[in-house]
Amino acid sequence: MIMIGVVTLILNPSMSQAITLNGQGYGIVSKNIQKASLVIPDKIQSSLPPYSEGKLTLNEKSYSLKNINYAIQSKQISLSADAGYFLIKASGKLLANSSDASIYQLEAKTSKGDSFFVLAKVRNESLKPSTVSIQEPQPFIGTKIVNKSVILLVKQTERVGWKDEYKFTVRVFESKSNPLSDFYKTSGYVENIRITGKITDPDGQIIKTFDGKTQKFGYYLDSLIIPDNARTGNYILEVVASGDGYNQIAKQFDFFVNPA
Repeated sequence: MIMIGVVTLILNPSMSQAITLNGQGYGIVSKNIQKASLVIPDKIQSSLPPYSEGKLTLNEKSYSLKNINYAIQSKQISLSADAGYFLIKASGKLLANSSDASIYQLEAKTSKGDSFFVLAKVRNESLKPSTVSIQEPQPFIGTKIVNKSVILLVKQTERVGWKDEYKFTVRVFESKSNPLSDFYKTSGYVENIRITGKITDPDGQIIKTFDGKTQKFGYYLDSLIIPDNARTGNYILEVVASGDGYNQIAKQFDFFVNPA
């Protein structure tokens, strides 16, 4: 898919003369990224990398950057940074240059596998060798992104008859905030977690699937009307919770259906 990509990258330490890189161009945006921008502001306290300020925007979601490293060497530009839930690494090859600017094709990748390309322009401002120290970006190899653990709790109708409504309510909490697995706890819940799953009858046939997100206070609610010809026996509710920055968790629960 050919999309418009925009990257603005400013490296401007407290020294008055430094590096300024900014670009806007075309590129291929992969996977879930429809548009992207990368900004490192000029409010940097030190003239030496790594820097601790920056912002990465993918689609409409923004991430704060830290541990920013960059290097400009000969015909290559490279950069790495920590966005919290993932790492970002960018590198570019020189396409053309003149007395006042150089043009690079810059490729950026995240440790989640998303990537985008842009054309970037580097203004060739005067550099004092003593003001900027070049460091190689930190590689992704050996770097582990640690997701938070969650617990998944469910309240359900445990026995239900024909034509009755079977109800189930899911809540998701950060594990460390709810060590006693208290379903009614008023803190530590996680909103906007994706909830998927299915209900199967005693023969293993799927009779319902669902896909949604936890709402206010970490709740997800759903239900099913039991038909008047339903099989008698144990039914299985399978629930999966997943979300950016969190470990996926899956659980099964059973309930009993009879004609009465």
